[in-house]
Amino acid sequence: MASLEKNRAAVKKWRLAHPEQNRERKARYPEQDRLRASRWYAENKERVRLYHLANPDIGRNSNEARRARKADAFIEAVDRQVVFARDAGLCGICQQGVEPANWHLDHIQPLSKGGQHSYDNVQVSHPVCNMRKHIHW
Repeated sequence: MASLEKNRAAVKKWRLAHPEQNRERKARYPEQDRLRASRWYAENKERVRLYHLANPDIGRNSNEARRARKADAFIEAVDRQVVFARDAGLCGICQQGVEPANWHLDHIQPLSKGGQHSYDNVQVSHPVCNMRKHIHW
């Protein structure tokens, strides 16, 4: 319960510090739309969970795009399966084969360093290779 209160306090502080952005957000998402969406999600939580389990790439694609938006990077609609086929399932870091069910979409130039979320800047990588790589940046 304490973390919920802490989160609410942080949101309130942000809203007070960013009144213009808060107004823009409210204009994009009217209150009744947000309430309808949250009600629908609450009623269909299990259905949404099963959908995400059946379609893991959709969640991964949206997570990558969200990370790029947060970094204020250029965003192209990158399909993970297209990248996997383009790279022939080979890790761009170690050049070894990657399991189709267990691989990372690696940003060659990291989003945090100004890289783009585009086909030119992504490659297939082993999770271990990708996680090891960030140490060197």
